[in-house]
Amino acid sequence: MILWRNFSVIEKGKMQEAVALVQERAESLKPKYVVRIATNGIGTPRSTICVEIEYESLAAMEKHQTERAQTPAWQAFAKKWDELTAFGGHTEIWYAK
Repeated sequence: MILWRNFSVIEKGKMQEAVALVQERAESLKPKYVVRIATNGIGTPRSTICVEIEYESLAAMEKHQTERAQTPAWQAFAKKWDELTAFGGHTEIWYAK
């Protein structure tokens, strides 16, 4: 199993809007994918959101990532997401045992 995690820094005062946007997007991926959303409440910065998606394999992750980039729904999401995020963040890919 592959765990894809994206950590983003959210603009000040925009966290609730960012969480709502990701929750809406996550609902559209169910039941095919397990999606988790986490925000930090301790430490600095307190404006980080983590979105995690489970994939059966690296090939499945690559396929989904490639296909989603082509859809109007993803493009609309990405535009809104860019408005909510600040500079910074990173993506991690983990092999779950």
